[in-house]
Amino acid sequence: MSKIINNKPYIGKPMCDLTGYKKGNIHQRILKVMEEVSYLQKKGNAAKEVTYKFITHDQVTKALHMPCVKNGIIALTTIEEFVQEGNRTRVKVKVSFINADNPKDFVEVISYGYGIDQQDKGIGK
Repeated sequence: MSKIINNKPYIGKPMCDLTGYKKGNIHQRILKVMEEVSYLQKKGNAAKEVTYKFITHDQVTKALHMPCVKNGIIALTTIEEFVQEGNRTRVKVKVSFINADNPKDFVEVISYGYGIDQQDKGIGK
């Protein structure tokens, strides 16, 4: 049940202040996100036998979510191809970055992912 404040229903605080909401085409909006998110430090650690660090999915999601919201960018992922052979999984995905104010204005990126798992979670890799 919502509260009534100043004769208007109050359902909670907004997730963010959109007064700085940017206009422009999808390329201009992506540029604004790039200005806001400049660098991500590698914080993930690989298995003990391998000595390298990487940027985690959660780091990227946390860094990009609000800048994309503020700039009216929607990201939709579509699986274009999925192949599982034994414990190896390969997937081809298309990510569409869409202008929330003009859905016909978008950029698409194709990417491939591979996962190997001795159990049954190759797709989850």
